[in-house]
Amino acid sequence: MFNYNKNKKPRKLHAELPPGVRIQKLFEEYIEPFLAKYDFRYVKSEFTFKRKVGDFSQEIWISKSKYNKGDEVCGFWINISVRVLNYIKWHNLRYGKSPRTDIVMNFYHHNLKEWKTKFGHYRYNLAKQDNIQVFEEIPDNLFKIAFPLLDEYSNYENAADLLLQRRQFFSLSKIIDFYIMENKMEKARNAVIFIDSCFKNDKDSSPQLISELKDRKNILSPLSDS
Repeated sequence: MFNYNKNKKPRKLHAELPPGVRIQKLFEEYIEPFLAKYDFRYVKSEFTFKRKVGDFSQEIWISKSKYNKGDEVCGFWINISVRVLNYIKWHNLRYGKSPRTDIVMNFYHHNLKEWKTKFGHYRYNLAKQDNIQVFEEIPDNLFKIAFPLLDEYSNYENAADLLLQRRQFFSLSKIIDFYIMENKMEKARNAVIFIDSCFKNDKDSSPQLISELKDRKNILSPLSDS
């Protein structure tokens, strides 16, 4: 651990580089070796770290601020997400069309209240914040906050349970489909009933979501358990 006096100016790393290059270089130096120990593969062209867990892809990627400028603004956010690798193919076979997305969940670090930071819950800004402290706290948060969250959503039934409990109905297709994929037909039907009742009380429900719900009602009829 570094010892740091708060009265000192923030320490800068690679401040001579353009912001995008600087951010990527620091992640490659400080975060890539840490994530590699946990089987994350670095995809440089996407600035993304990926780990395959069964049918799921756990992904950590970096979003750079569009306002970055020299050493005046050098901001970024950390995004964590889970995708289902075979969902598009399964959906096409089941419904004859592609799903809206294969993403199960997606969070920015500043939206995770458990994320512990010395710099306020928004973007990191290497132009204003102590760079060494930033790259000390990121691995700890990834390990304690991001990894467990990624694992929670990397299981079909558990992901469906969480999405349903949290009423994330923009993912209603995955809630129901994941139960079907695990042959949890009763849970799938109960989810349809619950989501349908919520939609009946919401006049602003998206026509697309209503259409997706209808598709699943059709395949969950008593004669469709296959």
